[in-house]
Amino acid sequence: MSRRLPVALLLTLQVVIGGCDRSVTSVGAWSPLMQPDPGGQGGGGEGNTAGGGSTSEGGAGGEPQPPQGFYLEAESGELAGGFTTATDPAASGGQYLLAPDIPSPEDMESSAQARYAFTVPVDGDYLIWGRIYSPDISTNRFHIQVDGGARYLWRLSVGNIWYWDDIHDNRQYNEPLLFQLAAGPHDLLIGNVAAGARLDRLYITANGDEPPGNNTKCRPPHSIDLDGVCHDSCGAQATAERATTCSCSAVPETERFEAYDCGGGSCCFVPLVMP
Repeated sequence: MSRRLPVALLLTLQVVIGGCDRSVTSVGAWSPLMQPDPGGQGGGGEGNTAGGGSTSEGGAGGEPQPPQGFYLEAESGELAGGFTTATDPAASGGQYLLAPDIPSPEDMESSAQARYAFTVPVDGDYLIWGRIYSPDISTNRFHIQVDGGARYLWRLSVGNIWYWDDIHDNRQYNEPLLFQLAAGPHDLLIGNVAAGARLDRLYITANGDEPPGNNTKCRPPHSIDLDGVCHDSCGAQATAERATTCSCSAVPETERFEAYDCGGGSCCFVPLVMP
């Protein structure tokens, strides 16, 4: 089980991932910390135990270093309720986890579940990444739960590619969740929400790193690679002077701009009312 802290903590740290500042949230026990996942297959670390179960000595003071991250194949979990294994040559090992065609409500326990048992060798704050494929907003959500703790809605970016994404709470894309785990066995539960959502593999790390070999281009979910070009999301184009929305009715064409997540239409901005 996750380590229970005597008092719930709320810490906001600034970490730099891929050259971009991201806010990382840690909330007491069972807290998930999210970080963006790299695309690509990654290398090494296969299995369900981090770094072979040992730490290495390093640093000027001989401080033990966190173990290496490790992978879990999404289709290798204990599947129930309609999750199935599907094939795609672009997926790791050619297979991935496919959610059933019938969705589950966002605010209720999932009807389909995939359960993963894994072990970490040392206490630490662990990030979890997932390599996912969600071509549109109808296929971009899972539930995530660690050790029977809080259930989080993992809302993904969309795009017609496989890419890595950190686990975060709903639309808090810039706030990776940090799971405070004690050395020993743990349980990860993934539940369906959106029909047809796809998950290739998972990466669990205490180092705050991206999955090795990540070749995700651009900066999902803020921008994604479409035919070799990075396309911005609607929200990524907001500024202090303007909010953004995909509803462009009654807005002059000169004030519209493109966004990959607006259903092929134009995204427009609405000026904020400044005090």
